Amino acid sequence: MEVSVYYGLNVIKELKEFKAKCIKEIEKLTTMNVQKITVIAKSIEIRN
Repeated sequence: MEVSVYYGLNVIKELKEFKAKCIKEIEKLTTMNVQKITVIAKSIEIRN
């Protein structure tokens, strides 16, 4: 999964939180256990 992150955030922390939320939602919707999900910060955006 590729995502964009905002400049100035703790990227590692934000990606870990996003990954945990994605796994939780996928498991809730499918009732299946998620073995692995890869999250990649593809771009950095600047807030206006």
